[in-house]
Amino acid sequence: MRSKTSAVKKAAQVLRVTEMAVWQWLGGSRKTSPSMELLMELITRHGLPEE
Repeated sequence: MRSKTSAVKKAAQVLRVTEMAVWQWLGGSRKTSPSMELLMELITRHGLPEE
């Protein structure tokens, strides 16, 4: 299992946001936009395309 820190780094890279933004979303101190929630749901359900 990957560490939470490496997962946050990957999420920030994929979503093209800062790592701090991901940590804030996880902690509940920052709200996500509806479009960002949809993008995260799609990635969670279908994964990422192979590079």
